[in-house]
Amino acid sequence: LVDGAVEMDQQGGKLERSDVYPLLEDSKPTVQLERIRVEWAKEQKKKEMGEEPSLMRALYKAYRWEVFGTFGIKFVYDCCVFSGPPVLNLMLSFLASKDQPQ
Repeated sequence: LVDGAVEMDQQGGKLERSDVYPLLEDSKPTVQLERIRVEWAKEQKKKEMGEEPSLMRALYKAYRWEVFGTFGIKFVYDCCVFSGPPVLNLMLSFLASKDQPQ
């Protein structure tokens, strides 16, 4: 994808809409805007009860599962990267040991 864009740029061409993959329905800006509007409307109702509305709270409520899901994937990835060298060391130590059966 990137190579095709670089090649097109070198040829002096412009990217067209057909060069980009279509978004999933849930990822379209109108759907995302509606999620924020719903949560912001809830925050605005709190103003009537004397509580200060919070944009950060509205964003948190709108996107919390995406953020936590991404955090979970990143955490698992970091654990794998961190544990890779010690596991490799154990495997090499096992293979180099003279006590193993032949």
